[in-house]
Amino acid sequence: MPDSSLKARLRHCRELEHQIKHACAKQRQAVSEKINAEIQLNVGLFSFALPMIICMLMLIVSFSLALLPVVETIAQWLILPSHITLVMAVAATMLFAGTNVLTTWFISKGFISAVNIVRKLMTLSLLVSVLSLVKSLSGQWFGLPHSASGIITALLACALVGGCFVIMRSRRFMDGLLFSLYCRAARMEAVADKTS
Repeated sequence: MPDSSLKARLRHCRELEHQIKHACAKQRQAVSEKINAEIQLNVGLFSFALPMIICMLMLIVSFSLALLPVVETIAQWLILPSHITLVMAVAATMLFAGTNVLTTWFISKGFISAVNIVRKLMTLSLLVSVLSLVKSLSGQWFGLPHSASGIITALLACALVGGCFVIMRSRRFMDGLLFSLYCRAARMEAVADKTS
């Protein structure tokens, strides 16, 4: 792969996924060998799963850190009772976390299209973090009630999302994707051997 950009890597993985899905047994074996040759780093259970798990946890933490100030602002605009704010924040965080865990599971099973969902979740988390930072800074600039912890929390949430972007661009993450594709091809071969 001459182009090392994230989009090019994902495009390459999608092409390999397509080849795995539409190949006969001999072709699938050739694709598996090609994938195995492309994996540059030692890939084991921990080195394969660790970047995805760290990215997943960083996303969940960044989203939950930044969400409460944003939900408080929305609740104030809609003139909702204060106890609804926490309920909305917890419900949104649980939905976000569940979606993130589910997409990470799909990635580990070799479904590369789930990476696009994770990228959308990263964008959503970054948006919420930036909104939280803007709310905290505007409170300080315009003399509205604010706390220094709100600014620190928003900056930490932005840093965690930035860390996720760095992890996704790493060679370890790419090798993890390739390994998940290799395992998917091996599972399909095993199923084909059982049925024949």
